[in-house]
Amino acid sequence: MKLAISPCPNDTYIFHRMITASSDYEPVYLDIQELNENARHGAFELTKLSCFAYLKLKDQYTMLDAGGALGRGCGPLL
Repeated sequence: MKLAISPCPNDTYIFHRMITASSDYEPVYLDIQELNENARHGAFELTKLSCFAYLKLKDQYTMLDAGGALGRGCGPLL
């Protein structure tokens, strides 16, 4: 199963065990825009999404109990 995440340190740390302890997961590293675009087309069973993309796609995806991250002062400014 392909696991689509970004190459940022938060993601690689959070999902390191899943990727290295099991051959069930094949990592795919993309930036958040590419992850969001691929999610709209259902490209991956497991994927990182931005919060906004998740709200638009929540009928297609289930949020994991762990692995989320929010930051202050990062992301688009409105």
